Amino acid sequence: MRLAVVVGLALAGLTALPSSSVADGQREGRYPGLPYVECIDYSGNNCSLGPDTANDYGWLNTAQNGLAGSPAAKQWISIPTTVLAVNATFDIQIVDPQPGFTFDQLSPAYSRAFFVSPTVSDDTYGDTVPIVVRTVAFGSIPVEVTLQVSQRRTAEDLPIPIQLNTLDERKDLEGGGFTEIVHPTSIEDTLNVRIRKVVVDGVDTQLDGTCETGPTAAISAASGRFERTTPPDWTPPEGSEGAASVLQLEYDPAEAMSALLGGTLRGTLDIPSFRHCTTKTGDDLSPLLTSAVSGPDNPVVLQVGALSCAEYDDQGRSRPPAPGTTSADLQCFDFYPFNPKIKAKPDPAPIPDHAPGEQPPE
Repeated sequence: MRLAVVVGLALAGLTALPSSSVADGQREGRYPGLPYVECIDYSGNNCSLGPDTANDYGWLNTAQNGLAGSPAAKQWISIPTTVLAVNATFDIQIVDPQPGFTFDQLSPAYSRAFFVSPTVSDDTYGDTVPIVVRTVAFGSIPVEVTLQVSQRRTAEDLPIPIQLNTLDERKDLEGGGFTEIVHPTSIEDTLNVRIRKVVVDGVDTQLDGTCETGPTAAISAASGRFERTTPPDWTPPEGSEGAASVLQLEYDPAEAMSALLGGTLRGTLDIPSFRHCTTKTGDDLSPLLTSAVSGPDNPVVLQVGALSCAEYDDQGRSRPPAPGTTSADLQCFDFYPFNPKIKAKPDPAPIPDHAPGEQPPE
């Protein structure tokens, strides 16, 4: 039974980015189950509305999905779209332009993301929706596995945010016009992978609910670079009114990662050994599940939607999606109707025409 793709499926359901510090939220914030999100004053004006700026106005939120593969099983599996509570801080930094340019503006975005837990979870935030995957073991025996992936948690039992740091840039040309760049970003993080249920040939093995890797399942992924130049005399073509630049009109989230526009990261995940996989009858399935599931370099594709799913309370403060919110419930706004590739809820990732671990056909 090879189930590495199953765990990959669950891990691909995250917008995983560089690990945040535990100090980012040691106490509970306004929303039960979420830490207090500190306002980080990057350039002197990010906290102009006070220390609660991030908690009151930083929740933008998004949807995400993905794809995972198992080289051993030679199988790809897609995951459904799920929801992230994202608290984002945007900044503008003017730097000295390089030769040939008259102006250079950097626009970094610092996002802190939390899984929106389903109603069946014990925690309101920090857990993915359980993912049920059906496969076949030993060539003919049907197997059904239910997985869940969780963020690391603090000593106060609050989820540690997953961070996404992106960088967009605009450089004005001496002869007119401007160049826009979505710079690459990369991720390194660890999560806890749990196997909630294993059914073999219709028989529930009755795991006791503690079968997990611990917060040591490592994921590493990176995005590409996207660059376009807008000429000085450029106007959006007919039907594309509202586009402010060539980049907005042509941006492809499959090629890069921008907080505002969404994007894609590609990489691998390493699944460590499982522990505490005992059944109610006392059998320990840890060695079996480790043999079947664990392993390095399982390919993953992470698709992230544009940050355009803000919700507001009656005082005008933004807020995270409520626990149990599904992608169907998430209310998002389409800021870029002229570019159908930019979406708050990404389309399902296409299944490659080659097996995981193999080179694509020429």
